[in-house]
Amino acid sequence: MLKSISIPTFVIAAVALLAFDYFSAVNPVEIQEWQVPWEDTRPRDPYVAPDGDIWFVGQRGDYVSEFNPET
Repeated sequence: MLKSISIPTFVIAAVALLAFDYFSAVNPVEIQEWQVPWEDTRPRDPYVAPDGDIWFVGQRGDYVSEFNPET
């Protein structure tokens, strides 16, 4: 069964989609990946510090690590 949505809900959804499309085109995101030296440790939760270094943890490796993407 097809549910109907109200016109205001449709308008809000349409505006949100258009805004998302606009801002993603204006501010594209560049993603870089690096290999970590510990296999199968599930590196996660990256945090970029004010000095540019990146901190992350190994979910299965029980570690906290930092690296500088410049070097």
